[in-house]
Amino acid sequence: AFPYAREQGMGTAFRADTGRWHIALGFVTAAAAGGLLLGATGIFLLGATIAASLALGWWISRMLGGMTGDAYGAVNEIVEVAALFAGLILVQALPETYWTLPW
Repeated sequence: AFPYAREQGMGTAFRADTGRWHIALGFVTAAAAGGLLLGATGIFLLGATIAASLALGWWISRMLGGMTGDAYGAVNEIVEVAALFAGLILVQALPETYWTLPW
């Protein structure tokens, strides 16, 4: 979604080989896992993390003139922690939205 800030760097190899089908496969896998494990809450958390990733990536990209491997890593870690906290808040506030798992 964002231009790469440098012509060379470790992240350019990942950027060059990423196609739309990689993104689609990642989305379908995450949606299936979220939906199967957490029900509607998992799908909601997926949407929230996508929105947060795009917003944070846009902000960093504006500051740096593009994204770097370190910037992508920072976005990943920040959004991952935010999603875990959001999941904890949701399970406390709305425990009935989670499916009862057999284990």
